[in-house]
Amino acid sequence: MFTGYRLIGDYTKAIECGRKLLGLLSGCEDRSREGSVTLDLAKLCKDQFNYKEATEFYGKVLKIMVEVGNREGEGVSYGNLAGVFQSLGKYRKAEEYHHKSLAIMKEIGDRQGEATVYGDLAGNSISASRAIWQG
Repeated sequence: MFTGYRLIGDYTKAIECGRKLLGLLSGCEDRSREGSVTLDLAKLCKDQFNYKEATEFYGKVLKIMVEVGNREGEGVSYGNLAGVFQSLGKYRKAEEYHHKSLAIMKEIGDRQGEATVYGDLAGNSISASRAIWQG
């Protein structure tokens, strides 16, 4: 039902079902499934401009990625958190998370990931500059 509600655009119901599914998955040994559902919830919350919950869910995804030793997932999680902070206008915090993501992408040799992060850093700098000029 979680996916169904998401597909038809009923995001409130999708988030509600996702939370219930997450509750059922808590304590299970399938951490990757828990991470996947948590990531979907984080994206939904961010898309609905609920940045507080998006940050919490992305933080949980990061914790799961660290626990299971998924360095790529850890790097992507830092990037996702950076995106939320950028949306909130917290550009320095966003930059900090982008640099954490970049360090991991370099460490694991993910050249495409590095390129993505460099682009994200540029976007963050542009947003910060606009905020200065407009504010």
